[in-house]
Amino acid sequence: MLIATFGPSTGWAGKTITREGEFFILEGHGPISAADVMKYDKQGHLVWATEGTRAWVAAKTLAMSPSQASWGESAAATTTRAKTATPLFQAAVSRRLIIVAVSALVIVAAVAVIAFSGALRGNPDAIVAQKNSWPNKFEGTWVSNTDALQKEAFSQIPGRAIWTSTNSLGGGETFEETMVFEDGTLAFDSGTVYERQSGSGGDFVGTYDSTTGGETMRVVVGYDGNALTYRMWTSLDSDSSIFTYTIAGDGRTMTYYNSNTGESTTYTRQ
Repeated sequence: MLIATFGPSTGWAGKTITREGEFFILEGHGPISAADVMKYDKQGHLVWATEGTRAWVAAKTLAMSPSQASWGESAAATTTRAKTATPLFQAAVSRRLIIVAVSALVIVAAVAVIAFSGALRGNPDAIVAQKNSWPNKFEGTWVSNTDALQKEAFSQIPGRAIWTSTNSLGGGETFEETMVFEDGTLAFDSGTVYERQSGSGGDFVGTYDSTTGGETMRVVVGYDGNALTYRMWTSLDSDSSIFTYTIAGDGRTMTYYNSNTGESTTYTRQ
């Protein structure tokens, strides 16, 4: 269902926001929250499918808690939510993504992508063994070689890894998403919290699920010693989005691949 389209005032002109089940999907980037949609509207970026659709999305934000409706919170505040939120998370999944995206925000090792492609749809509990310590190799700030700002920042302290993605929206506006891995959870700064499933080995890798209303969203984080992969399902019977980050042998450049667009971007370590 079409919700809105980005107008000519941004670098995302023509990209759409649609609704799939309980989630809003930003074309080429992944799930975002109702609050995100209204933020773009406030900035004058959106052309709505109907005025009634705009009112409906605005009403959904009123039912959200303050932490869900706001952005730009600190990593410490995000970590607090990671420890206290329940699997019946407050509202909609963030974008990535991923980030993310991340996202939003599923990761699996490059080698594991092939192994997972059929297995997870047939067996939602399938886990692929992963190596440890991806934050060690990726730690630092990476900036893309494109005209628009794209930045990935990785940091860690014992027991916690923090991943922040920053992307230009055009017109001087940026979108930032933070993911915090700690105590067996993956928490997004929109308030969505995923719980790591049993059988997930290694530091900050494995299968993370978040379930509400009988519907499960899944993120799989994988690392093979060279490539960090984030793989996301908005529901277990949906197709997944795959985002892969591969570091070059010299450790100075990183290639990002987005399965939704089929495009690759090169980042340089700062």
